[in-house]
Amino acid sequence: MNTKHVLDGQYKLETLRTDGLSESELGKVAEQIKAMYLWFAPDSTDDDIHARLCQHAEAHIDILTHVESGECRGFSVYYTEQINGHRVMFRGGTIVRDRSCGLYKILLLNSISVEEQDFVAAMTQNPRVYETLRSLSSFGVAYPSMGANPPEAVRGIVSALCKVPSIDLDTMIVHDIYNTIRKDADFKKAKDPLVEKFFANSLNENDGFFVVVPLR
Repeated sequence: MNTKHVLDGQYKLETLRTDGLSESELGKVAEQIKAMYLWFAPDSTDDDIHARLCQHAEAHIDILTHVESGECRGFSVYYTEQINGHRVMFRGGTIVRDRSCGLYKILLLNSISVEEQDFVAAMTQNPRVYETLRSLSSFGVAYPSMGANPPEAVRGIVSALCKVPSIDLDTMIVHDIYNTIRKDADFKKAKDPLVEKFFANSLNENDGFFVVVPLR
């Protein structure tokens, strides 16, 4: 386990590997993130949380804890695979409670390295998440891209990682995937009005994009 403090020591960030945890230790992690998980997805069960943590044999788990309160305020689960000769990190779940603090990007930067990954991928319906993922690209590019079809390398990554039958490889839209998650009033706001419009015009309420970002 690696531990560091971020945001002037206000939060503790712990990084774990699932293959280094016993079932008992996994249970303790699940209990630690449970309130955070249910805040975001209220209909989730203990089995859902366990499956999220164990989605890959070599998954990593980042946990953000508020130092003063001791509460979990965010976590992410991610893993890296070789796909068609590319090193691709898939982020299989990231939830942050304290928005507008930069915590989501802190979680990203804690795990992503252009020396270790070529692409990062994630599913989202949140345009601010898209903006943050896009900011990691040295080209300033994310797919789906407004006005451009995804290249073959990106389509191959989507085909390999996205197991949801409703995925559309041309638009990278996954239909009806987010019907049980929390949606605050400002959930679909973005800094870039073009991104906000892109999401509003492309996605129905419960749809999401499978986003792929070339890091270099």
